[in-house]
Amino acid sequence: MSAERVLLFGSRARGTADARSDYDFIIVSSHFGLVDFFERTYGLHELFYDSGGYAPLDFVCLTPEEFDAAKGRATLVAAVLPEAIDLLSPEVAPA
Repeated sequence: MSAERVLLFGSRARGTADARSDYDFIIVSSHFGLVDFFERTYGLHELFYDSGGYAPLDFVCLTPEEFDAAKGRATLVAAVLPEAIDLLSPEVAPA
């Protein structure tokens, strides 16, 4: 699966996280169109933990069309976009 966007939001994006803070992600992928909405997060936690991550996680998994529709309405997506960090953006990549 490939993702068009991976957005970090919440306290981790704002820089206000503490040791108990979770990671909040919006993942946008065309692949999700082939997967039942309630099954889209299957396996994502394991990928994070297998790569050495250790923290609670929350995922919002959307198709590009769902993401675009959510941006224009009063939704969680629209509310967090101003603070979200696009982890796939070249500006975020380490030098």
